[in-house]
Amino acid sequence: LVTSSLATGEVDPHYEANLGALGRLGSKAANEIFGSADLAISIGADFPFARVVFEARPFKFIQVDIDRSKFGRRHHADLAVWSDATAFVDKLLERSEPAAPSAFFEAAIADSKEWEGYLQKRADRDTDPLEAEPLYKAINAAADDNAAFAVDVGDNSINAIRYLHLTPKNKWTISALFASMGTALPGAIAAQLDFPDRQVFSISGDGAFSMVMQDLITEKNYNLPIINVVTSNKVLGFIKGEQDDVDMTEYSGIDLADQDFAKIAEAMGIEGVTVRKT
Repeated sequence: LVTSSLATGEVDPHYEANLGALGRLGSKAANEIFGSADLAISIGADFPFARVVFEARPFKFIQVDIDRSKFGRRHHADLAVWSDATAFVDKLLERSEPAAPSAFFEAAIADSKEWEGYLQKRADRDTDPLEAEPLYKAINAAADDNAAFAVDVGDNSINAIRYLHLTPKNKWTISALFASMGTALPGAIAAQLDFPDRQVFSISGDGAFSMVMQDLITEKNYNLPIINVVTSNKVLGFIKGEQDDVDMTEYSGIDLADQDFAKIAEAMGIEGVTVRKT
């Protein structure tokens, strides 16, 4: 089972055949197994940023969607099924028969376990300065089972998809299709107002947070107990990564000046702390 990034957490992450998300934000296992498949069945899914993976192999493609305008949008559909996703899966299960695990299935499980081991190894490191993976490990340890997360675009979108322990119990949001920087803090405010009894996290990079940090005063004004996490690397990291991928000369406009966000928060009457190492 391979999901879109936006469907992360919809399927129990402990299900061994859940390989994770496809594409740049996703997992090594999902991309490798999808890229070696002979048949792909897309059920109500859209992969706007997985063009390279889709073009890598001429697999047979069955597309199931309730919106007929989506047929053939990402890949030629050898068979298009106009149906509600849940109704299609229910019918599929009715007509299915148990089968022993195939070599392909076992390879997919092994690939997924190897990837998960790699992620865990990175998260368990002691780093100075603090890096993203140990930070997300700390967030997971502090988060309630039903916590809500508002994740900003940029490097945190990658790290959240890979490292946040999202399950069907959680609520989370991200501006994945529009890459609109500065959505996490207002998203967290909305989440805390809608779910006052839930723990809410806002996770942003320094570039995105700088665009909206004045709304910390809104959190203060309405006594919203949001946990704001700001990662700082003094650069628009996701854009830098894209430029590195295509061997592009880096545009100096992606560099950022360092800021003390904890002091900025304290100036607005919110408790702030700076963490520099594990």
